[in-house]
Amino acid sequence: MAVARKKRILVAPLNWGLGHASRCIPIIRTLRDRSAEVVLAADGRPYDFLKNEFPDLELHRLRDLDIRYGHTSSLLLSMLLQMPHILSSFARERMQMKRMIRDWRIDGIISDNRFGLYSSSLPCVYMTHQLNIMAPPPFTRLQGLLRRAHASVIGRFTECWIPDSEGEVNLSGDLSHGMPLPRNAFFIGPLSRFTRTASADNTYDLAVVLSGPEPQRTMFETIVRKQLRGTTLRVIIVQGIPERHDTSRDAETVEIVSNLTADQLNSVLMGSQCVISRSGYSSVMDLAALGKNAVLVPTPGQTEQEYVATRLREMKIVYSESQSGFDLNRALERSRTYAGWKDHTQHDDLLEERIGHFLSIIRP
Repeated sequence: MAVARKKRILVAPLNWGLGHASRCIPIIRTLRDRSAEVVLAADGRPYDFLKNEFPDLELHRLRDLDIRYGHTSSLLLSMLLQMPHILSSFARERMQMKRMIRDWRIDGIISDNRFGLYSSSLPCVYMTHQLNIMAPPPFTRLQGLLRRAHASVIGRFTECWIPDSEGEVNLSGDLSHGMPLPRNAFFIGPLSRFTRTASADNTYDLAVVLSGPEPQRTMFETIVRKQLRGTTLRVIIVQGIPERHDTSRDAETVEIVSNLTADQLNSVLMGSQCVISRSGYSSVMDLAALGKNAVLVPTPGQTEQEYVATRLREMKIVYSESQSGFDLNRALERSRTYAGWKDHTQHDDLLEERIGHFLSIIRP
């Protein structure tokens, strides 16, 4: 009797920092547990990130939007100014679909925020936590238009997966709650590559986890390292540069590493009393999974991150500050008065259910 070919599932995250790639890790692990053959496709730093995490998996270079982020302008304004480039990139991605499916023998697709990776010939999933795209002033009147445009994209996929809880206790707030859901949308619970351990040594007083698009990632690293001069705190700075494998020291107590694997970073964060990170949604899911005391610093101009940081601060869960006014000592002192994470847990059963259904509808 012939052995059935394993179902080949393409997983492709957006190249916008490392968050989209990192939250695909539990998706990839669950697919492999279900005996699916995972094929990865990414660009930029997510490509190197996935290469480091899954060196045994098939990995392809798939060009992304390559949006250029300014020093001062908002993300939305940058995107509006680059709209011709974005539209041409979208068209290129659509043209690649048939070739990808044929040449890579793909049976199903899971796209993390990559608009063009849908197909009418096989099941495809679009994953996002931001059904409601928040527009900054003076573009708030465009919010309804952006939401409808996003809903149109979502409708072209077989399913839309929302990495959050459906009820009142949730992480994304108005980003994915308080509005009618698309008919093909399902909450799959928060996703994190990390696991909370029963106990951990307090190796570090502070872990600084850098991420996000350039040049803002480098700008924030410069601010933090300058304010750490002369510190007696035991600090580790994880630069979030997966294409490098460097280690160095700024001072006797300040360790700098270019990148860590998920397991290594899990251990570092569990061994740290406080974490400073961006308020990107994937970072927030990781912090909630580990229950870590944190200081959130939104990437300037990213309205979504600013909303998440403000919401969690007002709920007295974790403290946050702006990058332009960041003061390390003040932030660490104030962070100690915040209650921390409660009832924000992963729902592995929801993820298992959706992946099981997804694999079941793929033609043998």
